Amino acid sequence: MNINDYYVSENEKPLDRIVPDGGFCGIFRRICCIGDSLSSGEFETIDKDGKHSYYDLYEHSWGQYIARMTGSKVYNFSKGGMTAQEYCESFADINAFWATDKAAQAYIIALGVNDMWQDMEVGGCEDVVLTD
Repeated sequence: MNINDYYVSENEKPLDRIVPDGGFCGIFRRICCIGDSLSSGEFETIDKDGKHSYYDLYEHSWGQYIARMTGSKVYNFSKGGMTAQEYCESFADINAFWATDKAAQAYIIALGVNDMWQDMEVGGCEDVVLTD
């Protein structure tokens, strides 16, 4: 094995090298994906009258692709349109996502886009509580 084969090439593009077994993600047995539509496998439909509808299809989310590739358990703590504020102030509590039985070894947090386009106040590094 040559460790240099695993380093990113300076000119590599994200889809140049697809690792079919999930690569190093396989070291995690449980992963939580916290996010919005980009994490929930959301699909959009448009009916004959032009009305848009949105559906979270978790089986099609990238988190579940990781689960199938690695054999890991991947939780989707996500919902289309969700903001970071909504997740922290209600969504996680309502769905018992803070419960210890749902704790994981890795967390992928993909929130913030909906907060920004709705002009919600976004914090900074000074908001991080390092003692918690």
